[in-house]
Amino acid sequence: YPPDLSLMTKARHGGIDYDAGFTIDLVDDEHFVAGGEFIGAGTVGGQNITQNIVGNDQTWIALFDTSGTALWATTADNAGFNSAQALAHDSEGNIYAAGNYQGSTYFGSDTVLVSDGGFDAYLVKYSPTGDFVWARSAHSTGSVYTYGLECSADDILYLTGQFQNTLTITPTDEIVSNGFYDVMMISVLTDGDLNWYAGLGAGGSDSGNDLHVDD
Repeated sequence: YPPDLSLMTKARHGGIDYDAGFTIDLVDDEHFVAGGEFIGAGTVGGQNITQNIVGNDQTWIALFDTSGTALWATTADNAGFNSAQALAHDSEGNIYAAGNYQGSTYFGSDTVLVSDGGFDAYLVKYSPTGDFVWARSAHSTGSVYTYGLECSADDILYLTGQFQNTLTITPTDEIVSNGFYDVMMISVLTDGDLNWYAGLGAGGSDSGNDLHVDD
């Protein structure tokens, strides 16, 4: 809405099966990106999306203009489950999505992330035109969920969520929880390299649900 709260645009997206939008990020004054999960096939802002592998919920991400028209839309196939939970963008207009997945999730034409059995977390980068760039994952011996993602003015990504047991970010970088669920905080550079990480928790269940970068 503009300052006078008059409606600028509205739109309905989806198909005949289940569709959900969980996250939105304002890229600039003329564009925003949104994402969530879907089953089957549908239309997002005029762009067709299709579940190419029969399974449960799958990720959708789309870039829109202020009229609600999608400039591009993309999905992540999975015979199990995956869903986009948080979105961010950098100073060059690249789009980042963080989410959860179980099973084998396919990004691009040949990038596959395989979960360790429970729910794992993914972070994926797309170019301003929607081309896949890279994908990273964090694994847990229990489950790990992502809920918040931000990109700072100096193009550093910050991710938060929760995890059980032992969280493996890289083969040499791990966090062990203090209780049932602990908070995870992970910082990643825009080339996909790990910047830093930390865990926070007591003896019960703790979660990082959102975050904000103060530039």
